[in-house]
Amino acid sequence: VEIPYIKLEGNDMEQYMEALKSARETAISSSQPVCIEAMVKTLGDRRHPPTPEYPEGKYINYHAGPSPTVDVIQNFNGGILKENDDDPIYVLAQKIGKERLVKMSEAILAELKTELA
Repeated sequence: VEIPYIKLEGNDMEQYMEALKSARETAISSSQPVCIEAMVKTLGDRRHPPTPEYPEGKYINYHAGPSPTVDVIQNFNGGILKENDDDPIYVLAQKIGKERLVKMSEAILAELKTELA
């Protein structure tokens, strides 16, 4: 069985939403998964506090190891997001507002949990 594949690139959230809506409809109508690859420039990074071994703080890039749970509310309060155009969540927050994004993410998470139950 051939699994449909979609590759998302850039930070055009409207394009992402249309592609994801289409993928969801395909998955539901065919009762099969859809493989979605999203190209991102950053998942975030951070520096640990300085230590004698790492005077500038140890640099952690989440592409190179485990990252904490992604939490939109936590991220907007000083978490792992990069505040630049490389970060798709930051771009979306700039476009629709942080409060709206947090409310939407909470509603979507609740809907997903209902679907899974």
